[in-house]
Amino acid sequence: MKKILVLSVFIFSEIFCNAQTIISGRVAEYGSDKPLENVAVVYKQTESGIVLSYSITDIKGNFAVKIESTETKILLTFALLGYEEKTLQIDNKNQTINISLITEPINIKELKVQAEKVRQHNDTVEYIVSSFADVQDKTIGDVLKKMPGIEVHKNGQISYNGKSINTFYIEGKDLLENKYGLATNNVSHKDVASIEVLENHQPVQALKDIQFSDRAAINLKLKENAKLKWVGKVKADAGFLPFLWSGDIFAMRFTKKSQNMHAFKTNNMGFDIGKEINVIYINPSSPFFGLENFENMDNLIQTRSIPLPPINDERSVFNNSYMITTNTLWGVGKNKKADLKLNTSYLHDSQTSENLNTRIYLNGDTAFAINEHNNALDKKNKLDLELTLKSNTEKHYLLNSLKANAIWNKENINTFGTIDNNENDKLTTYKITNDFKMVKRIGNKAIMLASFVNYKYKPKRFDVNMALESQKQKENLSSLYTNNYFAFTSRIKRIRFDLSGGIKASLMHLNTKLTGVSDTIGQLINNINTSYIDIYFRPRFSYNIKRLHFELTTYIDYYHYHINDNYKRKKTQKDLLLFTPNLYANIELSALWSLSASAGLPNNIDNTDRIYSGYILRNYQTLERGLDNIGKQNGFTYNFMLNYKNPIKLFFAYLSVSNSSLSVNNQSSRDFIGNYIIQSTTDAFGKNNNFSIDLNFSKSVDALKTNVSLNVSYSSMKSEILQNNNLFLFDNQMINISPKMRIRFAKWCNFEYIANFQTNKLKIDDVKNSSVNNFNQTFTLVINPAKKLNIKLNAEHYRNEITTDKIQTLLFGDITLSYFIKENLELGFNATNIFNKKKYSYTIYNDVTQYTYEYIIRPRNISFSIFFSF
Repeated sequence: MKKILVLSVFIFSEIFCNAQTIISGRVAEYGSDKPLENVAVVYKQTESGIVLSYSITDIKGNFAVKIESTETKILLTFALLGYEEKTLQIDNKNQTINISLITEPINIKELKVQAEKVRQHNDTVEYIVSSFADVQDKTIGDVLKKMPGIEVHKNGQISYNGKSINTFYIEGKDLLENKYGLATNNVSHKDVASIEVLENHQPVQALKDIQFSDRAAINLKLKENAKLKWVGKVKADAGFLPFLWSGDIFAMRFTKKSQNMHAFKTNNMGFDIGKEINVIYINPSSPFFGLENFENMDNLIQTRSIPLPPINDERSVFNNSYMITTNTLWGVGKNKKADLKLNTSYLHDSQTSENLNTRIYLNGDTAFAINEHNNALDKKNKLDLELTLKSNTEKHYLLNSLKANAIWNKENINTFGTIDNNENDKLTTYKITNDFKMVKRIGNKAIMLASFVNYKYKPKRFDVNMALESQKQKENLSSLYTNNYFAFTSRIKRIRFDLSGGIKASLMHLNTKLTGVSDTIGQLINNINTSYIDIYFRPRFSYNIKRLHFELTTYIDYYHYHINDNYKRKKTQKDLLLFTPNLYANIELSALWSLSASAGLPNNIDNTDRIYSGYILRNYQTLERGLDNIGKQNGFTYNFMLNYKNPIKLFFAYLSVSNSSLSVNNQSSRDFIGNYIIQSTTDAFGKNNNFSIDLNFSKSVDALKTNVSLNVSYSSMKSEILQNNNLFLFDNQMINISPKMRIRFAKWCNFEYIANFQTNKLKIDDVKNSSVNNFNQTFTLVINPAKKLNIKLNAEHYRNEITTDKIQTLLFGDITLSYFIKENLELGFNATNIFNKKKYSYTIYNDVTQYTYEYIIRPRNISFSIFFSF
């Protein structure tokens, strides 16, 4: 059996080694040697004529085409309009050839010129922005949503064929890093020539061809007339019902030596301007990924937030907000190869909300219900400062980023219902971080160093006032975290070996004091010092066979924890040695198909953000008790993704499946004592299982001038909860079906349809089943009855199942009129919620709890605007 296995591996390797040939070269014009761009280099099946592989020459006439055939001879065809087509028979082996094409006159009666929508040059896919933009589009983010293969999620995150991007460039520079929402929501699509998708992008140039990346980057290529000068926009809105305003100033300037992007925004019309400066993605392909992923202590001290309904912010948010941000990049050093960046932002966001909600805690055959009518005022002030120096060349990489953040939160909630009360919450957060990274490349070897340091201080005051009693809680959290990392990586032909390791350390102090609650419930004071040291090693072995990339990584961690409970005068020490192996493979099945898969045996620490022995008041009725020990979890995880991409035919699809099955040595617990809900974690064995499947495809049909896409997803979260000393096994399931269609009937008329069907199902102990179905659809019609007039009609239809015998149906209507005085000067009229709907309701399930919400939404709003671009 062992011999058969070895032979099978040998044969498999030989197939991948020999079944692929790369033919590269250059195509030029005969006689002048002028390089020819956009020449189609095609390899077809001899008998059927089916295209098996292709390439397009770049601006220098270069091409590279992958051949998958066992034939000794192959035929390649070179074709370009205006030149004689040429077919060559060549040997099926890796080689470089130079081709000359002879000009050929074209005699046609009628010529229709249509620009390419998408081009592909090796690992770069280029979308021509003008081919996807419509008259109603203002920003590059509006156009990105229409490009097949690219998804823009609600939080602003951008994905390419199912995987989040790892870098967002503008003219090849990373000005905004992980806050690229400022660009997608403000840069005019008219200033962008094309969107480049850089597949398998390694952001650290010194690790190119050494460390593999399966993520893409996006690069905005600006038009020449948008460079070297200030470009931007100014927009002002005013309206009534009630008095409305919105102001928007944006300016940017890009030169070879510097990049600038600045914005000021304010409004009370429900627009969430804060999301433009939020961190919206992680970079899992970064060689330093995980350095910042320290045990998150934010959950220990936080404010109570009222959830927003799953509809557009402009319908549900009552706000008074303003934001200013400045972002500047200078080229420094020799030949300006290094970048010095200063990114600053300040946000003031004041929101009011009103909602009614019912929480039903299911407890076997009985249920415990809480009714609330909440009026909330939430004020947030956030200041971010960041100074970064980065040099990124093929020989070395250097980054040092110094960040300072401050957040001031004030929240007031008046609640009427089961328990009338008023909550006042004041939380301040101060953070300072320094992030240092360095890579030095020596031939096929590289040395990496990194050091990450973070200090955080969070004081909080929380008061609850009721008719006959009140609670007051003071909280303070301070923490210092550092991660210092070293790695050596070497590549010898197809084999790469990494040896990395480091030391993580953390010091944390938590102090809380609660008054107004009877001490018969338990300990109401926390005074905890927690520290740990993690000495870790990360050996990694990887192997490349042209189309196959294989990685085996073992995470080895030695933890030493020290917990000092000053209130109990108890000291605890714990030592843990953890092994976590992970296997990853990426296979290019063909020029169009690829498959990636991973599997691991996680063995991690758990509940490090709940190391405290007393109670903390989370809201007027929820008390949470932590642990005085460290939890562990282990199990099995896997995921795989099958991708299909054909940029020339504008067809993208992927299928993703993931599963994690974990065992834990502690379990969530919930008890009802008087008016209080006691949340805690008990020392008991438990299991968690998460499964998800996601299917997506997007296609552009030029003949029908239509873009269509469909996303189908299913998720299941199985877990256990101990409630009133009864153990419940529950399964939260979610099904989403989301089709989209965009049709451009003519230059003066386009239509968009978006729908979403969702089923949320709760299954308890394989016996009790509850489910709700929600459906919504959006129709958008844009017409230009006259050259200077644009009319946009929008309708949103919702059908939400509140209970088995109660369904809410809503229809929202909006109309926008735009009149273009000049190409860059526009007057507008906007009416939203023209049917003046008042409330929005929905029901969801989480663990063994049913939540039903009813929100007061924005009334009919009417506003007038002026928009100027420069």
